[in-house]
Amino acid sequence: MKKRILSLLMAVCLMTTLVSVCSVSASAAEGDVYVYAYNARAKAGETVEIPFYINSEEEFACLTFTPDFDFTALELVNVECGIPGGSFIYNENPTNPKFIWYHPQNMAVGQEPVFTLTFVVKEGAREGKYPVTLLFNENDICDENGSRIPLQVEAGEITIFRYLLADVNNDLSVDSADVVKLARYLVYLETEINTYGADVNKDSNVDGRDLIKLARHMAGAEMIEGAGY
Repeated sequence: MKKRILSLLMAVCLMTTLVSVCSVSASAAEGDVYVYAYNARAKAGETVEIPFYINSEEEFACLTFTPDFDFTALELVNVECGIPGGSFIYNENPTNPKFIWYHPQNMAVGQEPVFTLTFVVKEGAREGKYPVTLLFNENDICDENGSRIPLQVEAGEITIFRYLLADVNNDLSVDSADVVKLARYLVYLETEINTYGADVNKDSNVDGRDLIKLARHMAGAEMIEGAGY
Protein backbone atom coordinates (compact mmCIF):
# COMPACT_ATOMS: atom_id res chain seq x y z
CA MET A 1 0.00 0.00 0.00
CA LYS A 2 2.84 2.37 0.93
CA LYS A 3 4.51 1.63 -2.39
CA ARG A 4 1.29 2.45 -4.25
CA ILE A 5 0.89 5.78 -2.43
CA LEU A 6 4.55 6.63 -3.09
CA SER A 7 4.10 5.83 -6.80
CA LEU A 8 1.03 8.06 -6.96
CA LEU A 9 2.90 10.93 -5.29
CA MET A 10 5.80 10.57 -7.72
CA ALA A 11 3.40 10.57 -10.66
CA VAL A 12 1.70 13.75 -9.40
CA CYS A 13 5.10 15.46 -8.99
CA LEU A 14 6.14 14.43 -12.49
CA MET A 15 2.90 15.75 -14.02
CA THR A 16 3.30 19.05 -12.12
CA THR A 17 6.85 19.39 -13.45
CA LEU A 18 5.75 18.68 -17.01
CA VAL A 19 2.93 21.21 -16.79
CA SER A 20 5.35 23.86 -15.50
CA VAL A 21 7.83 23.16 -18.31
CA CYS A 22 5.08 23.33 -20.93
CA SER A 23 3.80 26.61 -19.49
CA VAL A 24 7.27 28.16 -19.57
CA SER A 25 7.82 26.98 -23.16
CA ALA A 26 4.46 28.39 -24.28
CA SER A 27 5.22 31.74 -22.61
CA ALA A 28 8.64 31.88 -24.26
CA ALA A 29 7.12 31.15 -27.66
CA GLU A 30 4.53 33.89 -27.19
CA GLY A 31 7.26 36.36 -26.22
CA ASP A 32 9.55 35.67 -29.16
CA VAL A 33 10.57 38.71 -31.18
CA TYR A 34 9.91 38.31 -34.89
CA VAL A 35 10.91 40.37 -37.88
CA TYR A 36 8.41 39.57 -40.61
CA ALA A 37 7.70 40.76 -44.15
CA TYR A 38 4.70 41.16 -46.41
CA ASN A 39 4.57 39.46 -49.80
CA ALA A 40 4.33 41.18 -53.18
CA ARG A 41 3.98 40.35 -56.86
CA ALA A 42 5.45 41.98 -59.93
CA LYS A 43 6.42 41.46 -63.54
CA ALA A 44 9.79 41.76 -65.24
CA GLY A 45 10.94 45.39 -65.33
CA GLU A 46 8.64 46.49 -62.51
CA THR A 47 9.60 47.98 -59.15
CA VAL A 48 8.31 46.29 -56.00
CA GLU A 49 8.63 46.97 -52.26
CA ILE A 50 8.95 44.49 -49.41
CA PRO A 51 8.28 46.06 -45.99
CA PHE A 52 9.64 44.44 -42.83
CA TYR A 53 7.95 44.83 -39.43
CA ILE A 54 8.76 43.83 -35.84
CA ASN A 55 5.98 42.16 -33.84
CA SER A 56 7.16 43.35 -30.44
CA GLU A 57 7.41 46.41 -28.23
CA GLU A 58 10.98 45.36 -27.47
CA GLU A 59 13.43 48.27 -27.34
CA PHE A 60 16.64 48.12 -29.35
CA ALA A 61 19.86 50.10 -29.63
CA CYS A 62 21.31 48.33 -32.68
CA LEU A 63 19.84 46.42 -35.64
CA THR A 64 22.13 45.20 -38.43
CA PHE A 65 20.97 43.12 -41.38
CA THR A 66 22.15 41.70 -44.68
CA PRO A 67 19.37 41.31 -47.28
CA ASP A 68 19.28 37.85 -48.83
CA PHE A 69 17.45 37.16 -52.11
CA ASP A 70 17.94 35.75 -55.61
CA PHE A 71 20.37 38.14 -57.30
CA THR A 72 19.70 36.57 -60.70
CA ALA A 73 16.04 37.66 -60.65
CA LEU A 74 15.99 40.72 -58.39
CA GLU A 75 18.04 43.89 -58.07
CA LEU A 76 17.98 45.75 -54.74
CA VAL A 77 17.81 49.46 -55.53
CA ASN A 78 17.01 51.02 -52.15
CA VAL A 79 16.57 50.41 -48.43
CA GLU A 80 14.59 52.86 -46.29
CA CYS A 81 14.47 52.98 -42.50
CA GLY A 82 11.12 53.76 -40.88
CA ILE A 83 12.31 53.97 -37.28
CA PRO A 84 11.63 57.49 -35.96
CA GLY A 85 15.03 58.44 -34.53
CA GLY A 86 18.54 57.09 -34.39
CA SER A 87 21.03 56.79 -37.24
CA PHE A 88 20.76 54.66 -40.36
CA ILE A 89 23.48 53.63 -42.83
CA TYR A 90 23.00 51.55 -45.98
CA ASN A 91 26.10 50.65 -47.99
CA GLU A 92 24.24 50.68 -51.36
CA ASN A 93 26.34 47.75 -52.56
CA PRO A 94 24.25 45.82 -55.12
CA THR A 95 26.23 42.59 -54.73
CA ASN A 96 26.88 42.67 -50.98
CA PRO A 97 24.18 44.87 -49.41
CA LYS A 98 24.14 45.58 -45.68
CA PHE A 99 22.52 48.18 -43.44
CA ILE A 100 22.55 49.25 -39.80
CA TRP A 101 20.32 51.29 -37.52
CA TYR A 102 21.61 52.37 -34.12
CA HIS A 103 20.96 54.73 -31.21
CA PRO A 104 22.93 55.39 -27.99
CA GLN A 105 19.86 54.55 -25.93
CA ASN A 106 17.15 51.91 -26.23
CA MET A 107 14.27 52.82 -28.51
CA ALA A 108 10.96 51.21 -29.40
CA VAL A 109 10.86 50.81 -33.16
CA GLY A 110 7.15 51.57 -33.59
CA GLN A 111 4.34 49.97 -35.59
CA GLU A 112 5.33 51.21 -39.05
CA PRO A 113 7.65 49.20 -41.31
CA VAL A 114 11.09 49.26 -39.70
CA PHE A 115 12.79 48.72 -43.05
CA THR A 116 11.47 48.75 -46.61
CA LEU A 117 13.46 47.07 -49.37
CA THR A 118 12.83 48.21 -52.95
CA PHE A 119 13.61 45.85 -55.81
CA VAL A 120 13.50 45.92 -59.59
CA VAL A 121 12.55 42.62 -61.21
CA LYS A 122 15.19 41.91 -63.82
CA GLU A 123 14.25 41.48 -67.45
CA GLY A 124 14.23 37.81 -68.28
CA ALA A 125 13.50 36.77 -64.68
CA ARG A 126 11.65 33.49 -64.63
CA GLU A 127 8.14 33.24 -63.24
CA GLY A 128 7.98 31.88 -59.72
CA LYS A 129 8.19 32.70 -56.02
CA TYR A 130 11.36 34.35 -54.72
CA PRO A 131 11.98 34.58 -50.95
CA VAL A 132 13.38 37.81 -49.49
CA THR A 133 14.83 37.66 -46.00
CA LEU A 134 17.28 39.39 -43.65
CA LEU A 135 20.39 37.67 -42.33
CA PHE A 136 22.09 38.85 -39.15
CA ASN A 137 24.82 38.17 -36.62
CA GLU A 138 23.35 37.71 -33.14
CA ASN A 139 25.93 40.16 -31.73
CA ASP A 140 24.55 42.92 -33.98
CA ILE A 141 21.04 42.82 -32.47
CA CYS A 142 21.39 44.33 -29.02
CA ASP A 143 20.29 46.90 -26.44
CA GLU A 144 22.15 49.90 -24.99
CA ASN A 145 24.12 47.66 -22.65
CA GLY A 146 25.32 45.43 -25.46
CA SER A 147 23.05 42.58 -24.39
CA ARG A 148 21.89 40.43 -27.25
CA ILE A 149 18.19 40.45 -28.11
CA PRO A 150 17.13 37.10 -29.61
CA LEU A 151 14.89 37.39 -32.65
CA GLN A 152 13.73 35.41 -35.63
CA VAL A 153 13.15 36.54 -39.19
CA GLU A 154 10.23 35.32 -41.27
CA ALA A 155 10.96 35.80 -44.96
CA GLY A 156 8.74 37.69 -47.38
CA GLU A 157 8.18 36.61 -50.95
CA ILE A 158 8.05 38.21 -54.38
CA THR A 159 5.96 36.38 -56.95
CA ILE A 160 7.18 37.10 -60.47
CA PHE A 161 4.58 36.62 -63.21
CA ARG A 162 4.10 37.51 -66.86
CA TYR A 163 0.47 38.57 -66.78
CA LEU A 164 -2.90 38.15 -65.08
CA LEU A 165 -5.51 36.35 -67.14
CA ALA A 166 -8.33 38.79 -68.11
CA ASP A 167 -6.28 41.83 -67.00
CA VAL A 168 -6.43 43.65 -70.33
CA ASN A 169 -5.18 47.04 -69.14
CA ASN A 170 -2.33 45.63 -67.03
CA ASP A 171 -3.35 47.25 -63.73
CA LEU A 172 -3.15 43.95 -61.79
CA SER A 173 -6.92 43.67 -61.39
CA VAL A 174 -9.86 42.38 -63.43
CA ASP A 175 -12.86 44.68 -63.70
CA SER A 176 -15.18 46.45 -66.14
CA ALA A 177 -12.34 48.70 -67.31
CA ASP A 178 -10.78 45.64 -68.94
CA VAL A 179 -13.97 45.02 -70.94
CA VAL A 180 -14.01 48.60 -72.22
CA LYS A 181 -10.29 48.49 -73.02
CA LEU A 182 -10.67 45.30 -75.06
CA ALA A 183 -13.70 46.61 -76.96
CA ARG A 184 -11.83 49.80 -77.87
CA TYR A 185 -8.80 47.76 -78.94
CA LEU A 186 -10.90 45.69 -81.32
CA VAL A 187 -12.04 48.83 -83.17
CA TYR A 188 -8.52 50.38 -83.21
CA LEU A 189 -9.22 53.00 -80.54
CA GLU A 190 -6.56 51.43 -78.31
CA THR A 191 -3.20 50.17 -79.48
CA GLU A 192 -1.59 48.81 -76.33
CA ILE A 193 -3.15 46.05 -74.26
CA ASN A 194 -1.95 43.00 -72.38
CA THR A 195 -2.52 40.53 -75.20
CA TYR A 196 -1.64 37.56 -72.99
CA GLY A 197 -4.28 38.56 -70.45
CA ALA A 198 -6.83 39.49 -73.12
CA ASP A 199 -6.76 36.02 -74.66
CA VAL A 200 -9.26 34.71 -72.12
CA ASN A 201 -10.34 31.70 -74.19
CA LYS A 202 -6.68 30.75 -74.69
CA ASP A 203 -6.83 30.17 -78.44
CA SER A 204 -3.78 32.40 -79.13
CA ASN A 205 -5.97 35.10 -80.70
CA VAL A 206 -7.55 38.27 -79.33
CA ASP A 207 -10.96 38.88 -80.90
CA GLY A 208 -14.67 39.33 -80.27
CA ARG A 209 -14.99 35.92 -78.67
CA ASP A 210 -12.63 37.01 -75.91
CA LEU A 211 -14.62 40.22 -75.47
CA ILE A 212 -17.91 38.38 -75.04
CA LYS A 213 -16.36 35.85 -72.65
CA LEU A 214 -14.86 38.64 -70.53
CA ALA A 215 -18.11 40.66 -70.55
CA ARG A 216 -20.08 37.59 -69.44
CA HIS A 217 -17.52 36.98 -66.71
CA MET A 218 -17.94 40.51 -65.36
CA ALA A 219 -21.74 40.13 -65.49
CA GLY A 220 -21.57 36.88 -63.54
CA ALA A 221 -23.05 34.89 -66.43
CA GLU A 222 -19.88 32.88 -67.02
CA MET A 223 -16.70 32.26 -65.06
CA ILE A 224 -13.25 32.48 -66.63
CA GLU A 225 -11.14 29.84 -64.95
CA GLY A 226 -7.95 31.42 -63.60
CA ALA A 227 -9.07 35.03 -64.14
CA GLY A 228 -6.96 37.35 -62.01
CA TYR A 229 -4.21 34.77 -61.48
